[in-house]
Amino acid sequence: TTLELLWEVVVEILSAYIAATFLGFCSIFLEHRDATGDKSFNAKLANIENYCNYRKLPPQLKSTIVAQYSFLWRKNRSLRGTYNEVLADLSDPCLMEVCVQLCAGVIEAVPILKDASYHVRRRVAAALKPQIVLVNEYVYRAGDAGYSVFFVATGTVQVTLSSQRRMMDSFGLESLMILLQKQKVHGVFHRPGDHFGEFCFISKSGLRPDSAQATSNTELYALSKTDTW
Repeated sequence: TTLELLWEVVVEILSAYIAATFLGFCSIFLEHRDATGDKSFNAKLANIENYCNYRKLPPQLKSTIVAQYSFLWRKNRSLRGTYNEVLADLSDPCLMEVCVQLCAGVIEAVPILKDASYHVRRRVAAALKPQIVLVNEYVYRAGDAGYSVFFVATGTVQVTLSSQRRMMDSFGLESLMILLQKQKVHGVFHRPGDHFGEFCFISKSGLRPDSAQATSNTELYALSKTDTW
């Protein structure tokens, strides 16, 4: 009938209107996301490259800096790693709880942290600093002043001992002997749940007796000895 025909026309017009409205909202959302996301990142990356060029940094170092920022963006959609600008305004108690959740994976994977009390885990989680180390980059080299112990979240790090004994104090030589024993049991490769770099804590000079190099793109959490006292 004529009434049914009119009703079908009205339904088709409404359907087309709803579909157009939905597509419009999707378009606006994607445009806004791109404007505040990838476009923002590309602009940041351009500024970084301009800075490197202005400071005349070596091409290899420039490539490393760009690669680190790109890795952070792909992994976290943030240029500040796990702890982005959203957390900056939180109260300390709330921030500690957020840090416990964000660091839950590495804390559960590291026996010495997993077995610690809840209050110790909270303090450690708040003090842990995420770091990204790309494949073949050094976390530190033997002879560097050491301030942090590192926990592996993802990736693999190879630790090799230094043959230069003259730069070490008695504590450093003692830690080198302990490291030799550790390597016999553990090996030279450190994987998720492992930790390394702890022996600079007992050295008076603070010099590293070993070198640590990432053998893959690696995410670490660093705990400074200034945060452990």
